Amino acid sequence: MPRESLLKQDYFCKLVQPHPSKRNFFFAHVFVSLNSIFEFAQWLGPVPPLETEGCCVEWRRACRPRMRHALQLLCRTLRLTVLPLLLAVGCSASMGTTPNQLACDGCGLPASPEHIAERVHRLEQSTQFRPVHIGTLFIALAPPAHTADDFYAPARSKEFFGPFLEALEISPAEISASEGDARANDLARLVEFQRRGFFLAYLSECPLPEKKETAEQSILRLGPTLVRRIKFNYRPKQMALLGPELSPLVELLKGQGLGPVLTGDRGQALPLPGTGTKEWMQLFRRSVTAGAT
Repeated sequence: MPRESLLKQDYFCKLVQPHPSKRNFFFAHVFVSLNSIFEFAQWLGPVPPLETEGCCVEWRRACRPRMRHALQLLCRTLRLTVLPLLLAVGCSASMGTTPNQLACDGCGLPASPEHIAERVHRLEQSTQFRPVHIGTLFIALAPPAHTADDFYAPARSKEFFGPFLEALEISPAEISASEGDARANDLARLVEFQRRGFFLAYLSECPLPEKKETAEQSILRLGPTLVRRIKFNYRPKQMALLGPELSPLVELLKGQGLGPVLTGDRGQALPLPGTGTKEWMQLFRRSVTAGAT
């Protein structure tokens, strides 16, 4: 191969190496490819006609270095042009690197390692108070945003914890002034909640992002997953939906033949404990009592 051709290839390949832009990267490799193909064609040019039969052996011997140089040139072309172009698809300097996030089994959304760790922590807490045979499965929309406020923590915030257990007539015992005794009292109420065969689950096992989707959209997205969890995991005798936003789930659960669904007036979901008018507790107790008989 002429020395000038090799110098051209080395020169243009060096231009490409130090962080080129897309345009310079593309045209430089195209030039090197065309130049190498041209040199390859010269090496494989037409052979003059042979006048005698004895010249055939000499011609073959003369072609060996010629073919060797041609193959070396072809390999060099592939190594310097085609391979960098293929690697540039995944290694372009303009491409941003984003961390790969797997979908969470609890909410179906891309999740970070911290998100997965919080979900595992919630599962560990709820498993401690899960009955062997679930009698009534209470289903709410999603757990609170902070793990300290989760029902099975037990909850630091009593906005849901207190009214819910009070509606089920699981009253607190005499609480002393110390914080440790208060926590022990909450744990005792959770044990009683478990002993009666109650268990609290959620449509989404993780807190839902605010203002990202409505409750109806969450039901459409996570409803089939909830049905599978109830059918193969919880297997309750009856179910009770908490919150009017879960009313569309009533017909879905009844249609799957998973068991009775406790409802309030007009076939709607039960009112969320601690919300609504003062009549919610009577309605809640009446529905739970009717389902237990």
